[in-house]
Amino acid sequence: MLGYNFSNPALLVQALTHKSFKEHYNTMRENQGSLDTQIDDYERLEFLGDSILNFLVAQYYFTTTGDSPHDFQPKQLHKLKTAVVNNVFLSLIVVQRGIHNFVLYNQNSEQFKKQFDQYVQVVAEILARSRQADQAMPEGNRSRAEALSEQEFGNVNIEPLYEHSLKIFGDIFESIIGAVFIDCKSISQTERVLHSMLRPFLKTHTHVEQLDDHSRTKLLELWNSKSYSRQLKIKHDV
Repeated sequence: MLGYNFSNPALLVQALTHKSFKEHYNTMRENQGSLDTQIDDYERLEFLGDSILNFLVAQYYFTTTGDSPHDFQPKQLHKLKTAVVNNVFLSLIVVQRGIHNFVLYNQNSEQFKKQFDQYVQVVAEILARSRQADQAMPEGNRSRAEALSEQEFGNVNIEPLYEHSLKIFGDIFESIIGAVFIDCKSISQTERVLHSMLRPFLKTHTHVEQLDDHSRTKLLELWNSKSYSRQLKIKHDV
């Protein structure tokens, strides 16, 4: 799934452990009088992985657009980066690669388990529709590389996933990147693992003009373009 073998498998287990499972497990062990076998969750690894992910993706687009610097100013580079570094897309990768099957969370919470399973089902349906569209396209209309990118969800429409997004999946992606870095102690090795997971999407979204802004982004840009919005003052009373 990752193309990487952990020297310290405990790091991978931690990267897959949600806070709800940690609290449930540690409370159970405390009640049993076993305080020496408590576990930790992924939140610290997620913090690290988030920073590494942002850096490596920003570096990728900065270096790969160096031949056209005037066409890729900070606004365009930011647009490319946020098309990849966002919870919806990272969640899609986690489910598409089957990583969600190994996530540890407290399944005694019926509501959370229902949301978890529903999101996985929505992703499965979107990927299935994408494969059907891929098979319906005449082979002469696309290159082998394009077909592979589509098969690897590079052109999947992720807009519907915003309605069902769960933070846990994106968090897991980031925590895994953090765990890989701590395990291998190498930013270049971490970059190889990350790019093996992102490569199809990165290659099919190198043209910023082909990216559609999310509706919330469009709304914010429209609001900021209006002169009266700059005259408003928002006051927060504590």
